[in-house]
Amino acid sequence: MLLLMASHTRPASVMPKALGACAAVTADDLLNTLGINFHKGQESSTGKESTCDYAVGNAQVSVTIQRLDGAVDIAEEMAAMKREFPSATVRRLGEASFVVEIPGAGAQVHAVYERECLMVSVLGLGDGAAVSGAAERLARTARGRSKGDWHLARGGRNIK
Repeated sequence: MLLLMASHTRPASVMPKALGACAAVTADDLLNTLGINFHKGQESSTGKESTCDYAVGNAQVSVTIQRLDGAVDIAEEMAAMKREFPSATVRRLGEASFVVEIPGAGAQVHAVYERECLMVSVLGLGDGAAVSGAAERLARTARGRSKGDWHLARGGRNIK
């Protein structure tokens, strides 16, 4: 009887694995967007966070996907970045996203969807204003590989 019951047990449900940061933005994406061959990224994951770092010469691109415990106040996050980088330009991109342009260093895009936060940093390739468009394109690429709408906007519309 036990053998019969064992043959009819249901398989354990498997949750799909969350998208890792190196899968969200690949070295090929960087080559296509920035024209630089970064080769393979170094991924590190700790519980609710996955980070992928790409580096070549002085250039560094970092992608982080973080699972959040609570809601994020975008206005407060923007203010915190402005306090951390006083000379930076911080501007909203969409309902739940913003870009930080850091003079002489690079740019970061932050985007939130439900309980996930995406951050893409492009550093060492020029002034923040010069590379923010590339950071936005990379964030849209990551968004395209996820199931969520990261609320990245151009011209006042969310990009889907």
